[in-house]
Amino acid sequence: MSTVQDLYPTRLDSEFSISKREDPVVWKTPEFNVHALSKEELDFFEKNGYLFFKELFSKEEIQQLYDEIEVMVNDKEAR
Repeated sequence: MSTVQDLYPTRLDSEFSISKREDPVVWKTPEFNVHALSKEELDFFEKNGYLFFKELFSKEEIQQLYDEIEVMVNDKEAR
């Protein structure tokens, strides 16, 4: 039987602690530069942990989501 080393030491601690991040938040490789984030977006994500894209979805896509929510609210079988 082999032993597997847990690469996430925070799961092993019984007390809360902040660990230094060893890996980058975003991996930068040439093949991903086609749709790369700007330096400002990367810096914001590094600091805050999220990005916000205004108008990421079209009005039609949002309406489809609302329609599906309405179905799930009113149709027990759809849940």
